[in-house]
Amino acid sequence: MIFQGKTMMRTSISRKRWRRLVLAPALFTGLLLWTWVFAWPMGGAQESGSSAVSGETIKQRYPLLWRHVHSKKDNGGAWYIPPHWIPASKAVHASIADAAQAALAASNSSSTRRLAHSSIPLIVHQTWRNTRADTWPESMCSDVEEWLRYSTVSGDESMAYFLWTDEGMLELINKFEPALADVYNALPMPAERADVFRIIVTKWIGGVYADIDTRPLRPPVSWIDDSDLKPWRDPYTYTDNQSTPLSPHRLNPPPPSQAPMRLILGIEGDNDPNTDAYWRMGFNYPVQLTQWALASAPHHPVLNLFLKSFQTTVEEIINPFKNATSSQSQNETSSVSLSMKKELERLDPLSLTGPEAITAATKDFLAKTSRLNWDSLTGLHDGGLSKAVADVLILPITGFRYDLSSPSHTLSRQLTSNPALEKAPSDAWAQNPQQILQRAYGIAARAHGSASISRLKQAKCAARYLDIAGTGPKSPRTWGSSVLAETGLGRDATLFIMFLVLLVFQGSTESDFVALKISCRIYNRLVL
Repeated sequence: MIFQGKTMMRTSISRKRWRRLVLAPALFTGLLLWTWVFAWPMGGAQESGSSAVSGETIKQRYPLLWRHVHSKKDNGGAWYIPPHWIPASKAVHASIADAAQAALAASNSSSTRRLAHSSIPLIVHQTWRNTRADTWPESMCSDVEEWLRYSTVSGDESMAYFLWTDEGMLELINKFEPALADVYNALPMPAERADVFRIIVTKWIGGVYADIDTRPLRPPVSWIDDSDLKPWRDPYTYTDNQSTPLSPHRLNPPPPSQAPMRLILGIEGDNDPNTDAYWRMGFNYPVQLTQWALASAPHHPVLNLFLKSFQTTVEEIINPFKNATSSQSQNETSSVSLSMKKELERLDPLSLTGPEAITAATKDFLAKTSRLNWDSLTGLHDGGLSKAVADVLILPITGFRYDLSSPSHTLSRQLTSNPALEKAPSDAWAQNPQQILQRAYGIAARAHGSASISRLKQAKCAARYLDIAGTGPKSPRTWGSSVLAETGLGRDATLFIMFLVLLVFQGSTESDFVALKISCRIYNRLVL
């Protein structure tokens, strides 16, 4: 049914064709929801397109993986610590958290056990649901083998390697951040828990965190060189970083020997701040950091800011529910828990625990300590150079890069640099119906002003849309009117959200820019 002005035009569709139009999208929606609930990857890995391999194949093709991960008893994960770091008499550890503490102590005992020009220990952390490599995609086996190859080299470039499972992650949190345990356990998505854990483990143990579908392209010990620490100029104010540290837009890091880097982060989205390109691409900031890879010395203030913001946001939601369960029956408690889970599911993981969260924490820290003009970190004007700000090193978009075969990361092909690691492209996030909705709503908020579109309305819109999606497609007018009635959103904002009808029911994964153009076409043909 199509509406033009106030005139309704009915198209003639055969009964058989109408069934196809209704049933096919409904089945597709069910498949998407099944994928989201039951096959959501943890730790950033993409499981599609690569089948598991047998134990014998692992033993032959990936001997380091076989020896140090697959063959180990799972005490919260698996680990490798270079033999010359710890005496044989002290090399047996009851759990992965104890082993990680021992590796940190061993790293601190020698200045050669750190990344060059830094105080970051040569310890690698990854997460996955188990250590049974014969259940993994072969591409993942190959990536972990490469991390272990760099870890097990002889001499000063060797590293400790830790693969954390759910049990080990929770053990570390209970050991070092017990106040966060309830908040962590309340998170509904494994991806969110993995996001939080990487911050906690680098805060307390330090080292390199990388998603399990990443592949190192050079030894981490060499990730920082002299060229990364050179002075650089703000492309917007034309001021350099050789003036007084407290001058706006100017930085003056002491020589590397006096101020080793303590945090390494990479840019994921690099856009001109004078255009709307960044929010049309789904970013909250023109220059936005990634969180699928980072490296830190223990206890960096940025990590503390991240965790404080995360804890405050989640506690605001779960505390009222926790208070409500104290005097209720078991059935009532179960109902309250379900309601709490639904509220948490409506939070946007990108801003709660993902790239937007680490960007906000870093931006706030550098603004306060160095008065940094955040947009000056762009690589659009200098070919993509690393930029040291105080004790933080920001790598260009090519530092922690996506696989160059990914068509959605064309900028990585335009800039030249010496990349540290590479991540396999994945569209799993884009296929999550609820997160597509959250992202779309973020676009509407940035286009029409976030003050008029609150988080509460965003959550209500998400809930209402998912309810409607479960019953099959409805006419745009019926759907739009339902959303307007329940959320109180304006007409324009509602229409920006309506492109999800096309995304979910037709299975499209086109960019937000294309989807916005589709929305405009709908807008021209509808009057709500």
